[in-house]
Amino acid sequence: MATAQRSSSILVLKVLSLILVAILTHPAMASGNCTDDITSLAACAPFVLPGASSPNMECCSALSSVQRSCLCSTLNILTSLPNSCSLTPVSCSSP
Repeated sequence: MATAQRSSSILVLKVLSLILVAILTHPAMASGNCTDDITSLAACAPFVLPGASSPNMECCSALSSVQRSCLCSTLNILTSLPNSCSLTPVSCSSP
């Protein structure tokens, strides 16, 4: 069980690292408070894995403070990363 939790924690850290790299390397997002906004979402890290519990108040508060344009830009950059790395594009479907 501890190994699964450790693997999940490592995965969350990798995702957060990719988000920060995306923000810091994209000029439009590096300006303003977008970097700070996205960094504050670290409080949500435990809740982004499949099977995670509902987010706590700290996560919800951090999410509510993120500008929607910043959040959308970050998601767009994240979905374009595989193409930039010559990998298969990400395609997600609703359950």
